[in-house]
Amino acid sequence: MINSKKSFRIGMDAKRAFHNNTGLGVYSRSIINILTRFYPSINLILFNPKKTSKYQFAHQEILPQNFITKKFHSFWRTFLISSSVKNSIDIYHGLSAEMPYNLPKNIKKIVTIHDLLFERYPSDYSFFDRFMQRIKTKYACKTADKIIAVSEATKQDLIDFYKIKSDKIAVIGIPFENENKLKSQVVAIQKPFVICIASFIARKNQLTLVKAFEKIANNVDFDIVLVGNPKGRYYKKVANAIENSIYRHRIHTLSHLLASEIKWLYENALFSIYPSHYEGFGIPVLESIAHNCPLLASKIKSTEEISNNIPLFFNPNSTDDLAEKMEYIYNHLDVFKTKTQTHRIEILEKYSDKKIADILYYQYSQLLSKLK
Repeated sequence: MINSKKSFRIGMDAKRAFHNNTGLGVYSRSIINILTRFYPSINLILFNPKKTSKYQFAHQEILPQNFITKKFHSFWRTFLISSSVKNSIDIYHGLSAEMPYNLPKNIKKIVTIHDLLFERYPSDYSFFDRFMQRIKTKYACKTADKIIAVSEATKQDLIDFYKIKSDKIAVIGIPFENENKLKSQVVAIQKPFVICIASFIARKNQLTLVKAFEKIANNVDFDIVLVGNPKGRYYKKVANAIENSIYRHRIHTLSHLLASEIKWLYENALFSIYPSHYEGFGIPVLESIAHNCPLLASKIKSTEEISNNIPLFFNPNSTDDLAEKMEYIYNHLDVFKTKTQTHRIEILEKYSDKKIADILYYQYSQLLSKLK
């Protein structure tokens, strides 16, 4: 039984929580918020390298204090943070695969690793970015008393690439609460549509989706809506493929949508498609399930793990397989709607705010019990 009244002090690397709108920022804010909500006895100390008014939290905030550390705040975050920590915290939690280089030995250390994309897909990163991420991630994993992997897929990558012992890694998913947000219409197309919500980078695989759609467009009565930030080399490649397609009038791109607009898309789409080659986790998979939207997903470790076989799976390396499965799910929508509705509650419970908060608190308590 977890003693939720036990009080201890946790320092957190809160750079992403204060400054990033998506991705690691969403995760960091979620962790801060669920601990605040379910374990108010915990004292959180948030280390922020640069003052901002973008996001605010009801916790102690530690900032660089002099001209040098304010000027070189990345250096403060990496090397000098322990001058502010001293003996004031029990645990330091690196929420985004980083750990300061000179934390006192008496402080227990835990780090969250979201993925090893720079190892799996090195060509997507510059040599310098790959080099720096590898150094930071390896050091964080070596220094940490416990590593949190957001999925079994990420855990296996840590074992495969860095030879980390399995018992040092705890798999704790990303908290996902299906909030009752308002929804607002975002597209006004004449045909029914299916959606793909993903960043425009090569491993997200939208180009295969465009090519697969071209193969079946004459057999189905729906359009494709691609949602993602329209920038980068891969986006230009996808945009060029769309422009040269005879079905370009049926392939739409959207960007910078509000949460209410995303909700509207999920609730009005025939089904969603997630064609990624690799994910550390895959929030759009849970979003689709949460909104009762049938899902066609690439058969990769993380999507299988998260979705408990709710989606119809396809081989992300095969345009023909994706085309065939798109047509199949379109012709059997009622079956997949029922399947999603039947199993969605058990999936969402697994990643609920309360569930993740309880597991995380248990890991903190276990680390501190080793001090005694």
